[in-house]
Amino acid sequence: QHEKLKEEVTAKQQLLLQQRLMHLQEERTTREPAEGLRSRTQSHSTDLDGNVDIDVDTEVGVELEHSGEDSAKELLLIFWPPVKRQAHKRGTPPLVLRNNANLLISVANNDIDMLPLLTWSGLLETMDALGFQVQIKRSTSGSKIRVCIDKNICPVANSYELKVGSEQIFITAGDSAGLLYGVYTLIQLLKLHSDAVEDSAGVLNVAIPAISISDRPDVSQRAVLWSYRQQVRTSTARMQEQIELLSRLRMNTLFLTVDEPTATETESQALSEFLRLGHASLIDVIPTVLVTSIHQGLASSIMSLFPLTSVVAVVLVLSYQSIADELYASHDKSVDATAVSDAYQRVCTGILGDIKSAGFTHVTLCAADKDNFKTNPLDMATSLGLTATEQDYSIMYPTPLFSKPVLCVQDFNETIRAYATKAAQLGSSVIV
Repeated sequence: QHEKLKEEVTAKQQLLLQQRLMHLQEERTTREPAEGLRSRTQSHSTDLDGNVDIDVDTEVGVELEHSGEDSAKELLLIFWPPVKRQAHKRGTPPLVLRNNANLLISVANNDIDMLPLLTWSGLLETMDALGFQVQIKRSTSGSKIRVCIDKNICPVANSYELKVGSEQIFITAGDSAGLLYGVYTLIQLLKLHSDAVEDSAGVLNVAIPAISISDRPDVSQRAVLWSYRQQVRTSTARMQEQIELLSRLRMNTLFLTVDEPTATETESQALSEFLRLGHASLIDVIPTVLVTSIHQGLASSIMSLFPLTSVVAVVLVLSYQSIADELYASHDKSVDATAVSDAYQRVCTGILGDIKSAGFTHVTLCAADKDNFKTNPLDMATSLGLTATEQDYSIMYPTPLFSKPVLCVQDFNETIRAYATKAAQLGSSVIV
């Protein structure tokens, strides 16, 4: 009886909280917008079809535009990362999916294997959690979700369009990465902005709002620099968690530093799995050599795990002063400009020569202090027969990133989980 009483009290508390949230929501949607809004905001416009368009790239000082009272009540749906544009289809009823029938997904392109992409994105897992039996086919007859790649509609790399009508969902992308990002957005639409109600027959009805979304990247290469340390290389589950996070944040390049001279069999297997995960999530994993000492060599055993078609990034962290300090520390008393330049040339030639001997043909170079040395690393690479390009050091290896505290991703995830549990206990499904 005591446990039953506790459940009744908890249920009443949740009901009161939900009523309060609904009241706050009504207040927010009926509140009149401020005139002459002078802060960064979303702009609203209504096209000839009655669609309310919300552009998230509006500059400071642009006022809200409304074609009627109802358009002022349109709410911006939150996605992360934010999408470029979303247009709400006014007057169009939501798409209702019922889990008492198979959910058909049609794939228009015969030359692309969509099953791994849809599986990796988590779409099939999401639909399975809602009780849907998913079937993937080529024909469009009876399908509720249609996906295709069409560069004419989405000419920008990694771009996509997501349209939800009253009968179907369309995802069109310029390439496989854009399609993956479109599926990610659809999953957020299902989880955050759809209503799921079970009818008297026990059938779950999922109502998805009618909306049109278009998104594209501002930067073609969205990269992070990641050191391949002990805690990462020995845990496949941890690596998968991180690579999934990077993919959902629309990262497409990972500079993975191979900063250990050797690798055990377990570490090699973990790295191979990591490279497979990167390929599955359409993230280009680039082996990166950070040259921090004049006595440094190439981690050949780890480099051998990367495909020879990879572009090897070589970051020369060495400076004139750091080389001079190393020479002094090695009891070389005749340290002058010539000795420093010779040491710089030896380590560069050695690293680049090892890369060439390992079978790689392309390198990307960036040097911290190249102007103080006689020989340019780019010329050294070319003389060895390597195809070389150069990146600006301040962009490739920004000093503030390594001199300021960085939030640990694991701690961040654990904090989010703790708040998610607390929110669920309070009857809420949204965390800010």
